[in-house]
Amino acid sequence: MFAFEFLMFGTFWFWFLSVVCFVAIVGFIEFDNFFGATASFVVFGLLLYFGGNSQTFKELFLYIKENPMMDLTYILAYIMTGVLWSILKYWLFLLNIKDKINDKKDSYFERKGFTEKDWKEHTSEEKKYYKPNMDKIMNWMIWWIPSMVWTVINDPVRKAFQWCYRRFGGVYNGIYQKVLGDL
Repeated sequence: MFAFEFLMFGTFWFWFLSVVCFVAIVGFIEFDNFFGATASFVVFGLLLYFGGNSQTFKELFLYIKENPMMDLTYILAYIMTGVLWSILKYWLFLLNIKDKINDKKDSYFERKGFTEKDWKEHTSEEKKYYKPNMDKIMNWMIWWIPSMVWTVINDPVRKAFQWCYRRFGGVYNGIYQKVLGDL
């Protein structure tokens, strides 16, 4: 009898803990914290093992031991999918960077006296800053499932609100001018 038997596969608490772990992993991935995502997964596994699922784990490890070619196939498929996802995610990441730079460019040229040369000098350091590092791409490869799920959920919602903000920017500016313009 285990102290955490309520964590048996299929119970409410099993699914609750699964969702909490998934959300934690997504959060850690979003903030490029590979260690946090991995630690969450390991703690989740340990809680499940000691929470009454040790027999399930033993059966899983026995299956892995008895089917090495199938394991290799799954591992290669996971790696290939992760690499393909990281390429798409990198492309999406750079499109977001391009949008941010273009937004800054529009406001930059609204000021008098700035030229295209001034803009290129102004953004040369910024473009270097936005180059994604290996850690970010590795996170996308290794944790491609939560990364993909979060991207599918988050990107359309964020884009919709950014579109609304751009369309109503004049309204917000008008309110600002009316309330604080004469100070």
